[in-house]
Amino acid sequence: MPAQRSLLLCAITLGLALVALSYVWTTLFPPAANWSQEQAARLTAVDADLMRLYKKLSEAKLRGVPIPENPIPLVRLLEKDAALRREMEDALEASARTAKRLWLAGLATLCTGVAIFSYGKSCKCGST
Repeated sequence: MPAQRSLLLCAITLGLALVALSYVWTTLFPPAANWSQEQAARLTAVDADLMRLYKKLSEAKLRGVPIPENPIPLVRLLEKDAALRREMEDALEASARTAKRLWLAGLATLCTGVAIFSYGKSCKCGST
């Protein structure tokens, strides 16, 4: 019985700690901390290259130069831009994903504590 109580106490304490940690996780590890200055500079450089290329293409179009529908340099820059933006979104959402996992783990641990408590109560009722 004492082992069951200590297990119950540990499960409830751990569950509450995980739930509490999930609420402060994004404060302790802000989303911006996962996206470095170097990565931001790369994204800014790709955006600048895209703007220059769009400007060159529009100027060429105004001069009457035939331009293919999807020029290869434009397609490559758009792919690079999309990949960097996906990386940025993943990095910025990582903190929230971790907080959600902590919350779910805490909830599961609390449910385990409730199950241990219920099991203990049912064993007491059955033996009396």
